[in-house]
Amino acid sequence: MLVYKVFIKSDFEFFLIEGETQGTVTDLRDGFIHLSTREQLYSTIKKYFNQYTQVVILAFKEIDLKSKLRWEASRNEELFPHYYDTLRCSQILYKVVLQTRKVKGSSV
Repeated sequence: MLVYKVFIKSDFEFFLIEGETQGTVTDLRDGFIHLSTREQLYSTIKKYFNQYTQVVILAFKEIDLKSKLRWEASRNEELFPHYYDTLRCSQILYKVVLQTRKVKGSSV
């Protein structure tokens, strides 16, 4: 199974420069890196990244994160993957740069 991390462009570029990340400001505040399943990506982007016209989605293999990955209830009591460690560039399976468009105040 794959899990995904959504970044804004500047956070993604910083990740590449450093070679690793402990996440975004929100991740640092919450004490873990917020990830999503494929099925959760659309709602995550719509809810948290609607003000951006571009996001970067990184795919990771669940098995590569397994030891520090926890499935915890979050939005609507749905289980989300939360990662309690540092993500490394070497763990990235692939990336997708998604151009979003504003539709009545939200991105699609």
